Amino acid sequence: MPRHHPATRRRFARRALAGLLPALLLLPATAHSASDRESADPTQLARVTESLMPPADDLALVRRVKARLLADERLDGKRITVDSLGGRITLYGTVAESAHGERALQLAQSVDGVQDVSSRLQSLAR
Repeated sequence: MPRHHPATRRRFARRALAGLLPALLLLPATAHSASDRESADPTQLARVTESLMPPADDLALVRRVKARLLADERLDGKRITVDSLGGRITLYGTVAESAHGERALQLAQSVDGVQDVSSRLQSLAR
């Protein structure tokens, strides 16, 4: 399983919690007895689970951007974490120099489906 940047983990946790609250409100407040729980809508659990997962198109977009970064010989794509929300890409991590950060931005913008790219990349060059 790939390791994710701490900021990515925090954003995922925030999104999961934000999605959990409305999902919990969908559950019937009166389902206390076994017969009440059995009569509850069986698709509610599926809706709750889906609300906690990032959309499939964002996951596919992250994979395509990451593949493009890893394929570039000038970049160390393993040091760059990619996050996506609604087609908006954010790059995290470190690059050897600022020119590599600019290159990563260009590569991410060149991927079909990317609407916007922001960078939180840090340059190791002083």
